[in-house]
Amino acid sequence: MVWPDSDLFKSYKSKLPDKYPRADDCILELVNSHLRRTQEGQKLTVSSVEDMADHRVLCCLVNSFVPFTFTSEVLPNDR
Repeated sequence: MVWPDSDLFKSYKSKLPDKYPRADDCILELVNSHLRRTQEGQKLTVSSVEDMADHRVLCCLVNSFVPFTFTSEVLPNDR
């Protein structure tokens, strides 16, 4: 079955770049931007995906979506 106007749709070329960023880089950029939204997260920087295992990072990410879920007293800074 041929879709109506399929030739017209095929004629449009997307303007996407030839090289896409790595998935890890995209995830790290999203995580760091969300960390900057919280007061406690501004002190943290995630440089690799393994850094997300830190409970402070996870708690700050939750706080960026649902504010005041975890208080700063709950987040120890010595680990």
